[in-house]
Amino acid sequence: MNINLIIIIIIIIIIIIILINNYNEYFDDITNQKKCCNIKTVLSENPQSNNTFQYLYEITDKCENNNLIDGINGWSNKYCNNNNNIIGSCRNSYSNKECVNYYTKESCNKYPGMIWSNKTCHDNINPISPLYCRI
Repeated sequence: MNINLIIIIIIIIIIIIILINNYNEYFDDITNQKKCCNIKTVLSENPQSNNTFQYLYEITDKCENNNLIDGINGWSNKYCNNNNNIIGSCRNSYSNKECVNYYTKESCNKYPGMIWSNKTCHDNINPISPLYCRI
């Protein structure tokens, strides 16, 4: 094999390793620069709440899987506070057993047969009217 070919292959391998390393650092930096809203579902500490659950919001510098990221999918961290009523649950209006947390009302309304509530999936909502049940 020609020595020049071996040198070129080694240089290409080094360049690929440098690019991969820089690529990972670049996307880690983007994720770490964003502020995220971490939402947790916890049992309410209010003694008058009758053991209901609530959403707790916290702005964090470390974005993880279940965080809402400021500026992505229409989310703004101005809503990341415990007085917000934007995030709720989306549940099946026919059975009230199928439920998903952390939905906006607009997102839930995209699914036929689903209703939105500002309560968590752990909390019961008013009984479903028989008028809306399938026969």
